[in-house]
Amino acid sequence: MSSVAGTGPVNVLPPTVNEAKVMPRPVSRLQPGIQVLVGEGSSTTVCTSGFYLDFPDPGNAGQRTAGFVIGAQCAHGDEDAPVFVMKSEADGLASTRTKVGEIIYRTPGEARPNVADRPWTMPTSPLAVFSSGPGESGLTVGGAVNGEPPTADAIQTADVVQRRQAHAMWTDLDGRVVAGRVVDPAAAAELRDIPPGIDRVVVAADDPNTAIDAKIIGAPVTADVDGSIANLGIITAVDPARRWVVVDLIAPFLVRHNAVLVVSR
Repeated sequence: MSSVAGTGPVNVLPPTVNEAKVMPRPVSRLQPGIQVLVGEGSSTTVCTSGFYLDFPDPGNAGQRTAGFVIGAQCAHGDEDAPVFVMKSEADGLASTRTKVGEIIYRTPGEARPNVADRPWTMPTSPLAVFSSGPGESGLTVGGAVNGEPPTADAIQTADVVQRRQAHAMWTDLDGRVVAGRVVDPAAAAELRDIPPGIDRVVVAADDPNTAIDAKIIGAPVTADVDGSIANLGIITAVDPARRWVVVDLIAPFLVRHNAVLVVSR
């Protein structure tokens, strides 16, 4: 069994995802697509949790653990950043800031695109995983992904969804499932500069009023292929002007890190 190894210091840290200190909506369980708070103090960032994984524990050889994929930018370079949610309380009590884990693995990547104003030209997207579990938070873990039961099916190559301009779904900041279509690079000249060797697609939102915000970086994206829902990938960047989201496929990440998608608890 291979083991995921944590990375050392990065020469150039990824830029912050967002500066506004917006509190995420309260939650009653941990699941893909919810907003989380990463870090403490002035470096706290609101981001979105991605797919729930089982993968080799980087701190314990031969052991496995569970956690959520997230954008590494959210951690502001902190390899051990704590992760919180606003936990819903009963009887109308105010939600409470509750720690649910911490960053335990981070890939450096490079969040700056090769071509300005074209976020899909990032050489390698920085990603991280934060540990999670019921533990002391009192929150259950797992649940629907974009309104559908979780599935282990993952789309293996970008061309499958690009040729068909497949429907794709993700969850917005208000918890609503929104939809778009995968853009075919053959029909969009600017997408021909996606770096070679990167398993990446771009999805255009169907609704012109869909809010595209950096806080959805990390969100899981699913796609409808021949009437079946499968896991597509992780939002790694956004283009609010074009109403596009940049999605790196999850399947290659799973293979590289000997990880599997958790579909039940």
